Amino acid sequence: MQTDRTTETPDRAATEDRVAEPAPLAPAAPGRALNHANVLALQRSAGNHATTAMLARDGPVAAPPKAPPDDQKLSQLRDIALLAINTYEDGAADGILDAKGTLSSMSGWGPFVTALAGNVIWAAACFSTGGTAFAISLVGIGVGMSPSIPKNGEDFAAWAKASVIKEIRQRLESKVDSATKDTLAKLGTDGWDDNKVRSEILAQLFKPEFVKVIAGGIPMADRAAIAHRIHADILVRANRQVADPNPMQNPGYVHYNYKVSGHRPPGYQFGDDLAPVERWKFALTGGELTMEEGGATAVAELKKDPKLKPAEMPFIKVIHLTDDDGGLLVLTIDGKNAYFKKFSNVVFQRPDPQSVVKAVWSDSAGLPPEIETSKLK
Repeated sequence: MQTDRTTETPDRAATEDRVAEPAPLAPAAPGRALNHANVLALQRSAGNHATTAMLARDGPVAAPPKAPPDDQKLSQLRDIALLAINTYEDGAADGILDAKGTLSSMSGWGPFVTALAGNVIWAAACFSTGGTAFAISLVGIGVGMSPSIPKNGEDFAAWAKASVIKEIRQRLESKVDSATKDTLAKLGTDGWDDNKVRSEILAQLFKPEFVKVIAGGIPMADRAAIAHRIHADILVRANRQVADPNPMQNPGYVHYNYKVSGHRPPGYQFGDDLAPVERWKFALTGGELTMEEGGATAVAELKKDPKLKPAEMPFIKVIHLTDDDGGLLVLTIDGKNAYFKKFSNVVFQRPDPQSVVKAVWSDSAGLPPEIETSKLK
């Protein structure tokens, strides 16, 4: 088990610099002749030109060394895993502090943190779901709020780092030995390559979007991406539905604007029945994301992602339908994606609103579809 790390978040740039060029996994034994590992290290530090000059002076490259023994491999794998876990902890702490800053004017910290403690998936959104090597339970994480429920941003940050992130790190560390043995068994007959080994460990820990490749093709955990995900997820939960599904009574909502056509049959006059909903055609013309807690800064953070996934957000959703002749239909969906109420003029008084919701969102099984953030106000 790794020893306790400081509760302060290390400087982000300094940490990135510290891990930017990790040493080769199997360093060559000293000797006059350059070997494969020496060449890779020299290319990373001095560049191809200097490497070519040294090869010309010192002669041919020695054959790659034999793979290190299993105990050395396990030690190297363990180092990679622990570095990745540390990067998660640092990135998570960054995201928590960023969220504290964005939500600096929020007053309801107590209920907010209680809601966060009830579901800490926000702290684990970056982890891979495709394997079991680092699978951990989140049960019991975040429940400790001693001596009292956080009442401000400082209390929140201290609680989140100590009661959530630290506990997740410790549970991940408890999986390191078994995970590295599984990785060694998997890679044992496939050769021993620095980047391949790092990629395998990182793939077991993180979703692909939380792994970056730096100079030399070296994969690393992406501290900035982890920080953004935690920052954004905390902001979403700060703007969750807290009252009846009315946008004016809740801090967060997503607004979909559609132009509808095909709903008026030939010869239609006001008061006539509209065509069956299945024949209507809908064109998304834009949308709006509103977040009272954190305001424009919170919206900007979520818009860093190429797409928004409202079906996964506990926000109010609003479908706003208009046609070319003044028809208007507004449908409100609650934070759990259930229809709540409608508002319409005479054109859209008769259609069943729930049938309209299913028709508008038929491509996403009646749930709020993803929307490109470039289309959001």
